[in-house]
Amino acid sequence: GYGREYRERLLGQWGVVDVNDCCSCATFLVATGRVDAQRLCVTGESAGGFTTLACLAFRQTFKAGSSLYGIADLASLRAGMHKFEAYYIDNLVGNKQAYFERSPINFVERFTCPVILFQGLDDP
Repeated sequence: GYGREYRERLLGQWGVVDVNDCCSCATFLVATGRVDAQRLCVTGESAGGFTTLACLAFRQTFKAGSSLYGIADLASLRAGMHKFEAYYIDNLVGNKQAYFERSPINFVERFTCPVILFQGLDDP
């Protein structure tokens, strides 16, 4: 919904910009009295599931979350892509260290709230 400008902000920053955006929006809604901070939940599917898992692993904004076939391991995602797509994800994530640091699966001990995961049999 944000168009090209927003997509370009993600270049090299996927897992940072989108997570900050989600958490900032939630914080704004709390600050303006529109939602209860103790009942904030986040949900997403596929890439949105990645954002959900990253919000829960790397921030303390939400009280629960649900991931529908979300990406938990960016390196695994890249390894399963064909060559052309792999270059695109490299543009979004960056270097090898960023793949590790932004993958929620590497930091499951940081999850401090309930999370439910929905994954299909065909999803790696």
